[in-house]
Amino acid sequence: MRLHEISVRCALGDCGTAVALARGLAPDRVTPVEHRAPCWTDLAQALHGWGRHADSYRALRAAGLLAPAEVRYRKSVRAVTEGLLRQRSGDDLPGLRALAARAGITG
Repeated sequence: MRLHEISVRCALGDCGTAVALARGLAPDRVTPVEHRAPCWTDLAQALHGWGRHADSYRALRAAGLLAPAEVRYRKSVRAVTEGLLRQRSGDDLPGLRALAARAGITG
């Protein structure tokens, strides 16, 4: 149930509440397994919206390992990647430009 609420809070732009709800949540232990990547992507969105860019990027990388298509094609996740490219040089987030390139995002 908490995963759904995190997702809804992200969609509503209530990133602070989404991050608070995610505290203590271990996305790599979420069951069923197919819910792990969306958990990571929702967490990445919430963290990005809250200004925690490095943590957002780490969540995106975790999602990309589980479900590359989620990171490549999901509009909301692509928006996070694009935002990270705009807001960070990419030099302080090793691999960001490569992750973006795999998603077809240049910047």
